[in-house]
Amino acid sequence: MTTLLISPDGMLGRAFEETLRGEQLVTVRFPELDLRRPETLACIEALRPARVINCAAYTDVDGAFSNEAPATEING
Repeated sequence: MTTLLISPDGMLGRAFEETLRGEQLVTVRFPELDLRRPETLACIEALRPARVINCAAYTDVDGAFSNEAPATEING
């Protein structure tokens, strides 16, 4: 069973990567997969994973106030 892990570089992504060690795991990072650009989602369709774990997020809490649109796009 293939698991696709989106954005494995943050705290949550690293925890999932460690937890899933030894399983069939494929990781994708920004900009290869940009949740704001639907055309980059083709990698999910091509892989056809059994599970998708999305760890991508806009995590700059202070910056989200001054950059509300991109934060909402990514986290919404």
